Amino acid sequence: MGLLNMRLKEIGSYSLSKVFTLLSLFVLTSCESIYLETISSIRSFSQGNNLITDKVLELKYASLMASINDGQESILILAYDDNDKLTWVSADNTKIIMKYGKVVETIGLNNNINTINFPNVNSIFQYLQSNKFYDTNYFVQFSNPFTKLLSVKSTFKIEDITEFSHSITKKIDRVFLIKEEVTIDQISWSYTNYYWVTAEGDTLRSKQMIAPSVKLRFEVLKRYK
Repeated sequence: MGLLNMRLKEIGSYSLSKVFTLLSLFVLTSCESIYLETISSIRSFSQGNNLITDKVLELKYASLMASINDGQESILILAYDDNDKLTWVSADNTKIIMKYGKVVETIGLNNNINTINFPNVNSIFQYLQSNKFYDTNYFVQFSNPFTKLLSVKSTFKIEDITEFSHSITKKIDRVFLIKEEVTIDQISWSYTNYYWVTAEGDTLRSKQMIAPSVKLRFEVLKRYK
């Protein structure tokens, strides 16, 4: 009986292993399929320098409109959600990774960033409902030129309560304008980020410095969730 039980356990373990392998392959294949479909969708709604932004609202994907250094606006569509860490992808495969409206990583820019222990803008917004400011520290790394992790000092505060007009739908939302004042002493660089946040904590628009030579501006076209 002991030997039989051992054999049954081996068979069960082998079978479960095969099932998990098949499930993993299925998930990876599904993600890849969704990703390729996402890229195809963005390209189908781009015609040269003219973006058919109203058509983007018909897509089943969440989307946003973004520009780098006040240049040509591009449509980005949500490709992945990793525990509220959202990866937005453009037609040229540039990826902007955000969490609660803050850019925490980029792929495909001239100077990419990777942020560690980044602040949760949603939680900070809730804190600011009853406090004047919020101080925090985190780390950032640049790719061009490549740097080690740099210490970032940051202060958030509510700058204003105002109205936000959506570029496409013209719908008006009441929002809180949150200002983030940032300093990186190791490279003697200070800058300011802005977030337009709803009472529910959704960031609808933002202006953020990604690197000393990279400024990102974005507006949500179709909300996620």
